[in-house]
Amino acid sequence: MLKHQPPSEFHSLAEYFHAALLEGDPTVSHFVPQPFVLKIGREHYKPDCYVVRDHRVDVVELKPRAKFNSQKRRTL
Repeated sequence: MLKHQPPSEFHSLAEYFHAALLEGDPTVSHFVPQPFVLKIGREHYKPDCYVVRDHRVDVVELKPRAKFNSQKRRTL
């Protein structure tokens, strides 16, 4: 049984591989790639993945370390 309902939208190979790792992780019960759009100020933001792991919810953004803009990081 898949832990998410296809079809899935992946914007990069890293997101695709991340989904494969989540499928194999026994602590993950459910995940949704590109789950929703948040409006933060005047900007719209679509996180890469919503993950339910051990009854905890995480919203994940996958970025290569060199491309992460730390000034845009905020706690919601």
